[in-house]
Amino acid sequence: MQPRVLVISLPHAEDRRESIGKQLNEQAIDFEFIDAVYGKDLPREALDRINQPLLRHYRRPFSPNEVGCYSSHGKAYQKIVEEKIPLALILEDDALLKTDLHRLFASIEKFTTPWELINIGSVPGKRKYAYVREKQDDLALIEYPHKEVGAHAYLVTRTASEKLHRDWQSPYRAADVQLTFTWRNGIKGYYYLLPNQVAVAAGLPSTLTAERDSVNTQTATVRAKFNLGYILSSAAISLHWKFLQLRSRLRYWRGKLHLADKTLFD
Repeated sequence: MQPRVLVISLPHAEDRRESIGKQLNEQAIDFEFIDAVYGKDLPREALDRINQPLLRHYRRPFSPNEVGCYSSHGKAYQKIVEEKIPLALILEDDALLKTDLHRLFASIEKFTTPWELINIGSVPGKRKYAYVREKQDDLALIEYPHKEVGAHAYLVTRTASEKLHRDWQSPYRAADVQLTFTWRNGIKGYYYLLPNQVAVAAGLPSTLTAERDSVNTQTATVRAKFNLGYILSSAAISLHWKFLQLRSRLRYWRGKLHLADKTLFD
């Protein structure tokens, strides 16, 4: 099945739109832009609508750009749900395609493992937690029981989008991190794909990353120290990751999973 390709991009981001549009057109891939939310243009009440529930279990409010990123991915899930799109590839406009998408889609169709979301743009940072669930052609479906960030390229089913659309009404982490909290968002079958299929294009610096790093440096330590909800939430999250890691290790010992070969990370 050919996924609908949705590209999250600010309307005024001409360089980024030109970059991703050229790549997709060269591969004869139909796509459409989803106009991203520009957080710095949002009124205070719109920012508060995200930040007030967030602060019950996070160390600081989102910056305006983080609110925009979170809301933009939420728009993608809403579109998938409302238009009943069976399968979508969500790209951010700084994505750099490293593969032929037609070939990629054909290979993914061969997987027999049930899945609802496959991250095709992020490489697991802790290799010892990366297990091969299934291999097709030169691709490996990776079970990775550890938090990882990155939401610039992922395949998502309508079922998963319905769950994320509900989950996005109560923010508790940044968009890319919240995706991985499957015990809260209810996604059944969250996997990574190796080798990495989509990178972040050089020369297109992220204002979101710069602003988030600045806010983290200024306020994270103080907020984390005195925010009891965040401390308890973080402790519960750490325990859950340990549980997921142990469960995967047991499946590995039983021969149901295999360690990912280091060549997959090249």
